[in-house]
Amino acid sequence: MCIKTLLQNVRCLFILLMVCFLSSCFSPWRGGEGTLTLRLGGSSGRSAVSQEEQASLTYTITLTGSGPSITQTFPAGAASATFKLQPGIWNVTVKGRGTIPEAYSIYSDDLQENAFPENNMLRAYGEKTVVIEGGGSISEPITMFPAVEAANGPQLSIAFSLAGDDNRKEYVFITNDITVNSDIPSWVESGQNIELRAEKKVTIERHSQFNKNVSLITIDGGTLTLGKEGETNQYLQISGEIDGVDQNGSGQDNPPYAEAPLIGVYGSVEAAALVMYDARIYHNRADPNTTFIGFSPGVFVSGKYGKFIMHGGSIDGNTGNDSGGGVKVENGGTFILNGGCIEGNEASYGGQVYVGGVSSDPSAGIDGAFFYMNGGTLSGRGSEADTQADLGAGVCIMPGGTFTKTGGTIYGSGDSEYNLHANGDRGNAVFYDSSEENMINYIRNRTLKPDDNLSTVDPENWDWDIP
Repeated sequence: MCIKTLLQNVRCLFILLMVCFLSSCFSPWRGGEGTLTLRLGGSSGRSAVSQEEQASLTYTITLTGSGPSITQTFPAGAASATFKLQPGIWNVTVKGRGTIPEAYSIYSDDLQENAFPENNMLRAYGEKTVVIEGGGSISEPITMFPAVEAANGPQLSIAFSLAGDDNRKEYVFITNDITVNSDIPSWVESGQNIELRAEKKVTIERHSQFNKNVSLITIDGGTLTLGKEGETNQYLQISGEIDGVDQNGSGQDNPPYAEAPLIGVYGSVEAAALVMYDARIYHNRADPNTTFIGFSPGVFVSGKYGKFIMHGGSIDGNTGNDSGGGVKVENGGTFILNGGCIEGNEASYGGQVYVGGVSSDPSAGIDGAFFYMNGGTLSGRGSEADTQADLGAGVCIMPGGTFTKTGGTIYGSGDSEYNLHANGDRGNAVFYDSSEENMINYIRNRTLKPDDNLSTVDPENWDWDIP
């Protein structure tokens, strides 16, 4: 019996070795170079940029991956581009440049010093990932979407204002630090689908003349995406600083503190969404000594069609004064945290996240506000204060607010730089005011575990707040 079993094991081992040998012999990563042909336009693939427009552009193609990087430029009218590549995974980016469109030229007289380059303006952008097999040959279409580069406030405003309203993605690449003046706001409106990107570290911030009651970016419909999915460079930085000066400890007699969110998402009438992959939102500061009762979180979400989905990046060093330091959600809005860090923010209620409920107007028909935490981290790291909130240093949930946690970490009290502290330990991690009627307070002072569901107020689950 033992000999039979041994023979069976030897046979299985032999078969396994043969499979491994054959797999290595025929692996797609072995062999010589493969051939990639990119189809740049025409009918070979859906294109958000018209065929006529594509034919007028010159293309710069960059490939990075399993071998040395390649960058080549192709003349206007090129229909395809062919490359010999080492086997493996390659990332492809294509930039199409041409003359300034007529729609943009209307700004040239008023903004001569800020006009877009006449003959070398970024007009189209496409990207994809391809797998090259040794000795193989593939032909791939690449979708080209409208794109533009912005190096200053006027260019940023123009890029936003002239984006299409048909929900097709449009790329805006920030190429320089930008200081936004009071008369150059950035709005995302109905039907627009804009993706803000940067290929080096750049900052968008307020000018000293910027209206402190206005958000730096307002999403009043449509979708704004920050950063590229899968990247972690945080090249794109959106700052509440004024002319490069942080209001906190700036030494000014009358620092120009903010009285509005850095980014506002307003979905009262139609869908408005902020999607964040790889960016930093930081240093939106409220005056701690003012009697002004308002809010200035990093991100504010309001309205039953308003949504903020955070996959990565960071929101840090913002002070909300009243409610919501990092993120404030109310009046039907939704915040979904899948990844990234919200840390070192401060406010009276909800240092990192504030979830408020029903509108003060009963006729508005708004039912609560929602925070879904599927991943990511809420922490006190980087905070300059002993406490990050009076109530709820991590999360403050007020009547009508719903908080559902299935993953991620919220740091409670302790000595680590990551730990959060509320005044009087009233919700170091989470403060839950479940009822305006009887003011039952649910307080948790320890790190929450994955799969805890904190949306319920069922009496059987009251003990979730016991340290």
